[in-house]
Amino acid sequence: MIINTMKTEFSMLLVLAVAAVFLSGCSEEDTSTKAMGFDANVKDSAVCMKLNNSASRSTCLGVVAGNTKDAAVCEQINSPLQKNVCYSEAAKKMKDPKVCGMISDESISGICLNNLK
Repeated sequence: MIINTMKTEFSMLLVLAVAAVFLSGCSEEDTSTKAMGFDANVKDSAVCMKLNNSASRSTCLGVVAGNTKDAAVCEQINSPLQKNVCYSEAAKKMKDPKVCGMISDESISGICLNNLK
């Protein structure tokens, strides 16, 4: 039961994170991220930390990590699952398999490495 819940949460977060990365520059993405309270081109994690919703804050931090190519931004995320998604997205943007090694979940780390191939 807990594993299914975690998989569902991971899937939802992954969809949000992937959408943020792949749709950057599109007007729909700008609308989506602005609805969450931040701009798709955000590079300052302080903007994210002002958001009240933890999911929006985590998504924002993932976008900042990707935009700045700085995986250390992900450390500001409390949820291990959301932090792992952040690392995965940062690794993809940075094209750096070492960032995948920062992921605490073995299966997410494997997915991260496969996405870099």
